[in-house]
Amino acid sequence: AFHSPLIQPTLHQLHHTTQQLNPQPPTIPLISTLTGQPINHTDPHHWTNHALHTVRLTDALHHINTHNPHTTYLEIGPDATLTPHLPPNAIPTLRKNQPETHTLTTAIAHLTTHGTTPNWHTYYHHPDHTPHHTPLPTYPFQHQRYWLDNTPPRTADLDAAGLDSSGHALVTSVIADPETGAMMFCGRVGADAHPWLADHVVAGETVLPGTAFVDLLLHAGAACELPEVEDLTLEAPLVIPRDAVVDLRMTVEPPDTAGRRTVRVHSRGSDSGGEWNRNARAVLTEARALSAPGGPGAWPPPDARPLDLTALHPTLAAHGLHYGPVFQGVHRAWSRTGELFAEVVLPEGVDVTGHVLHPALLDAALHTIGFGGLVDAAETGPRLPFAWRGVRVDRPGATALRVRLAAGGPDTVTLQLFDGGGHGVGSVDALTLRGVPAGCTSTAVPRSLLGVRWQDLPTPSDAQPNWWVMLGDDELGLTSLLRGANSRIETYAGLDDLAAAAAASGAQPDAVFCAPAAPSGAD
Repeated sequence: AFHSPLIQPTLHQLHHTTQQLNPQPPTIPLISTLTGQPINHTDPHHWTNHALHTVRLTDALHHINTHNPHTTYLEIGPDATLTPHLPPNAIPTLRKNQPETHTLTTAIAHLTTHGTTPNWHTYYHHPDHTPHHTPLPTYPFQHQRYWLDNTPPRTADLDAAGLDSSGHALVTSVIADPETGAMMFCGRVGADAHPWLADHVVAGETVLPGTAFVDLLLHAGAACELPEVEDLTLEAPLVIPRDAVVDLRMTVEPPDTAGRRTVRVHSRGSDSGGEWNRNARAVLTEARALSAPGGPGAWPPPDARPLDLTALHPTLAAHGLHYGPVFQGVHRAWSRTGELFAEVVLPEGVDVTGHVLHPALLDAALHTIGFGGLVDAAETGPRLPFAWRGVRVDRPGATALRVRLAAGGPDTVTLQLFDGGGHGVGSVDALTLRGVPAGCTSTAVPRSLLGVRWQDLPTPSDAQPNWWVMLGDDELGLTSLLRGANSRIETYAGLDDLAAAAAASGAQPDAVFCAPAAPSGAD
């Protein structure tokens, strides 16, 4: 409701609260997204107007880039809300549903590689000790990597198992029936082997995108010389559990009398040994001649209206569709009556090897459908791909696309895909979408009925407090770590001081710790 009339009922309270504050002049330049210009002070009226009126982020960015084109952007907030709409060098400090420590240290690492020098003394500051600097080695760096690679070899032992390498990133092996011509593609899917999958989250679960099934079918079609997906229906979501992999199997049946082949895609948890779940069913056929070959014409069309994409991914996230950086590929978009036009790009470093059309690239092309009003908005919430018809890709391996989407019905669109030069890449005759059903991912993968939850042991009310002693200078701050609800921590310089204290009190300590020293220059 922020930055819209819906916030009006709260403005009085917001204004009253900000009046209690004592704002100070900023010590660094401050650019207001209310005006898009520099300001040197704020008052309560500024913040109430900011909550109600349009966010002029583009104007603020334009001012910054005009006066300092080499700016590195750091988003400080509970989630990476603005990062997708900032220049490529933007760095988020926190991300929703991701470990805070890991995200923050990653942000500091990115700042360092962008030429910023963090204050490490402040970062490592501890109230009980002062960090020391470790000198660099006296020999030159050897430039050797010792990082562990978690990605398992995709084609390991295929020959020993009598299988052939399929050349696809998700189903790495294939075996063919020499008599019927049937084919079976097998593989294992997981976030460790395919990190980009973690960026596609639906209703809190990592789900294989529908565009990945399209990519699988196009690969199977190329293998059996039937390059067009006549029909593809997604029957059940394929959920990828955290820290686990899923067995994937794609079966291509022998050709029918018309030369078409039916394809079925199944999955199961790799450690469940249970039944296979069918996720999709499709039909492959020979490619038809293009009915309207040629490029998209003038790009963008002169009568198309640019779309403001600032709220695109926040809106999708509010409806349970969380897309990470790999899937946030919508660069620009335009609309006109019954049509949408978009430019989508894969982030630098995403490997398209083993894909006919990378799922993240095609998925990004679909993000603007509901946002641009191309389908009937009567149903609450966004829609996901359900059925595909007439899918073909003539130029595999794309990393960027120009996309034309046209309405084909209340819940159906058509797609035409082009490269940056206007050459045809592929097309979809009809894509039918449907809303995300409640609990659609809750039963997609077998779950354990029990989970591990740690519980604190209660301290007996009549328990006597423990007397713990630390000998020496506590340079590492261990005293603060040992201090508990039912313990007394005391520090003594040596055994003589401790003996004197014990004699005076007539008691003996329950435990004595000798504080380790941290010599200067230690590693």
